Amino acid sequence: MSMNNGSGRPRFMDTFKAAMAPREPVDLDPDAPNPLPRTVKIAGGFSMFAGVVSLFVGLNAVLTRTSVVEGLVADIQSCTDQGIGLGAAVTTTDTSDLITFCRSIASAPTADQISGAQGQLLMIGIVVTAIGIGLLVGGYGLFKGARWARRLVSIVGALLLVGTMLGFFGNALLLLGGLLVLIGLAMLYVGKGATYFIRAKAQGIR
Repeated sequence: MSMNNGSGRPRFMDTFKAAMAPREPVDLDPDAPNPLPRTVKIAGGFSMFAGVVSLFVGLNAVLTRTSVVEGLVADIQSCTDQGIGLGAAVTTTDTSDLITFCRSIASAPTADQISGAQGQLLMIGIVVTAIGIGLLVGGYGLFKGARWARRLVSIVGALLLVGTMLGFFGNALLLLGGLLVLIGLAMLYVGKGATYFIRAKAQGIR
């Protein structure tokens, strides 16, 4: 039984499914016209947006890693300076943000731990920056209808999603970018986008 919105028009999801459904049969004639569908361009836009966000977050992590760690160390030092203590040494029942923070820190960080934290931020920043560059390049390639661009966006987009979901890249903007890339990939692998790339392969487009 089909359902509609009462005006004879299909529901939104029905329209979405129809738009994403592959057009069969796919004409593999290399001389047949193969216009770049709007869905591929939209996916390219999503990829470039995620690329800009990733590039910004990654470079920011690289450039501010020292100040970020030093700020955290200063906050930890304030726990001792104010006589609050750290970890189990915190005896007050106060639940203010500062007390909660002090209670969450087991001990003052050593020089090696401080250096390691800065190194970790540097590594994360470099990886996120590389992902951003890959998404920008891939998004531009999608606007050109290149098959390699779909592969590139698939790889770096998966890295962004996995890293964000696992908490390695704890940033709301990166999560938004990853979700947009995921939507874009759906547009590239089903419906008109998939049909375009099948024909592009037959035409020898790289």
